[in-house]
Amino acid sequence: LGPLNVPLSGRTSGSFGQSRWFSAGYEDAEHGYIRAGDFSIDLSSPLMGRYYSGRGGDILYRHNNTEYRMFYTRSRGSVPSETMGMQVGHNFGENRTIRLTAFRNSELSVPEGYYRDPESSTMIGLYAGYQFSKGTEITAEFGASDASSSGSDTAWRINARYEIHRFTTNCEWLRSGADFRGGWHDSEIKRVGISWKILDDLNIFGNFHQSRFNLSDNPDLQSLRNRNLAYGLTWNAGDFGQIRITRRIDRRRDIAVENSEIERVSTEYLISKDWGGFRLSASWRDKSDENQSTGL
Repeated sequence: LGPLNVPLSGRTSGSFGQSRWFSAGYEDAEHGYIRAGDFSIDLSSPLMGRYYSGRGGDILYRHNNTEYRMFYTRSRGSVPSETMGMQVGHNFGENRTIRLTAFRNSELSVPEGYYRDPESSTMIGLYAGYQFSKGTEITAEFGASDASSSGSDTAWRINARYEIHRFTTNCEWLRSGADFRGGWHDSEIKRVGISWKILDDLNIFGNFHQSRFNLSDNPDLQSLRNRNLAYGLTWNAGDFGQIRITRRIDRRRDIAVENSEIERVSTEYLISKDWGGFRLSASWRDKSDENQSTGL
């Protein structure tokens, strides 16, 4: 009804469970919005953008090139918690953006039988982005957290994207630290992606992704490491739709489980076709080859 938006829906989930979803909001295209109901916090940041789902809402107010946002949500999970915070963002023209986010997450209770007491954490994050041209940009993020039992830790993320004519590359490096739920959780993620549009309807690509968890100064104590390599092509075959072929090589090393390393190789095929607003797609994957070795 004009700027008033009240979506309603009911759905089932699981074998026997039911869930309901409701939200209402008022939006002004120039000045912002107010929303309330079933709510998920999306902070538009891979580093800060944790999804805390529950009942709550947020308020956004725009003034010139600055946005002010406040949010609150109360979860309904097995360990109920509440999250509240605020975010301030400013755009310097069309190519520079900076955002400051601060929020606190507090567990309200822990069911009987858990080995720990309720915990809480405070997080502060700073995001900065600069766009050199369309498709070419660099962004950086820094976060600091203070958890009640895990202590304090910092996290950071750097992402660079470069696009020229038919060639695009994207690099990302993310390092995060303490996760207040369950204690220390140190991780590092590196991603590199390359895409080359050979013809107007033919594109080849390659992606490399490495993640490491429970890091330490001793490489033999890095309990889990994943390396994933994918490459292939995408062909827009006119009336036949789009065809995508991807070759994947996945390697997983787990020091905690007999110091083992598993390698899986597979090929995935995807065909999709659009008719107006409808899309029909089909995909299948061949039988994966798996090699496992221990005592590495």
